[in-house]
Amino acid sequence: MALDPTLRDALSAVTVASLARALARRGVPACSLSGLAGSGRAVGPAVTLRMIPSRGAVSHSLAQAVEAVPEGAVVVVDTGRSGLALPFGAILAARLAA
Repeated sequence: MALDPTLRDALSAVTVASLARALARRGVPACSLSGLAGSGRAVGPAVTLRMIPSRGAVSHSLAQAVEAVPEGAVVVVDTGRSGLALPFGAILAARLAA
């Protein structure tokens, strides 16, 4: 799942608007990200963690999912806009950053 460094550098130079336009031309529907903070850029293969409302003892599988994220990947958390589907906290976020 490694991203070629030349492609990563090229994508880093593209504006978000240009990327969205190119994706729309290829039939990818418009989408948006919410809850973002900071001004940095993240370029890499996306790994989506789809969160569902809490069901008790599922934290073990979440930890396994975080451990399976390959180096250089960009983690996208899909909560379905539910306030009950809680993303991970500081400990697992720190593990991703390591």
